[in-house]
Amino acid sequence: MPVSGQLGGPGPPAGDDPGLPPQAGGVLPLSSGGQAGGCRYTGVLARRPAAEGYSPGTANTHVSAANGLLAYLGRRDLQLIGQLDTEEEIQPELSRTEYLRLLTTARNLGRERTYLMVKVFALTGIRVSELNRVTVRAVEEGRVLTACDGRAQYVLIPACLRKELTVYLRRVGITAGPVFVTRSGRPMRRTQVSGEIRTLCRDARVDGDKSNPRCLRRLYQVTQERIRDSVQILAEQAHERMLEEEQLTVGWEQGS
Repeated sequence: MPVSGQLGGPGPPAGDDPGLPPQAGGVLPLSSGGQAGGCRYTGVLARRPAAEGYSPGTANTHVSAANGLLAYLGRRDLQLIGQLDTEEEIQPELSRTEYLRLLTTARNLGRERTYLMVKVFALTGIRVSELNRVTVRAVEEGRVLTACDGRAQYVLIPACLRKELTVYLRRVGITAGPVFVTRSGRPMRRTQVSGEIRTLCRDARVDGDKSNPRCLRRLYQVTQERIRDSVQILAEQAHERMLEEEQLTVGWEQGS
């Protein structure tokens, strides 16, 4: 993944991946060796976002938050310089055929929760961070409250998906709160969601680069764009036919 600034510096030695720091919020420990420790953590951050279900933009937001905390603590020497490059990132597109293969595979393997998650992302276009907003109440109302560019808006849940979610909730006994929870009843984390979809893509023999919620969301966006384009073409054709009929009646040549 392309990076800019100091994020392009060397990461940990090959075979020595320390993972993300265990501290809450992923804040770099103050005893990690100053800027050298920051570079080491940065190397991990530059390689891990996509695999963990995070986009470069989300990773940049987390880095900015960590830098703000370090500035408050008076440890600017530990701040990370630079950000992950988001401009050149090319998001592979999931085809409709591949999407249907994911659903078929999930159904054949009895993975109802994963099946429904795939459908939620592909039919509503919500972000993975908004999955916990798909609650029992949202299913009952047929819409999910999301945020777009800082503005709250509702996204409709298609009738076919709403029916399947209702049956699922009744079957597993969820009566309130988020629809997608772990066995202990806690909302699923981003990494758990991405992991389930990644496993399903592998079993369905779908390219690993497409095994994330963002590709499903992109499929929704592309589908909506194509439908709007088709509707626009039909509207233009209908308008042209109407004008031709009017021309036959009141055209200048017709009255001569």
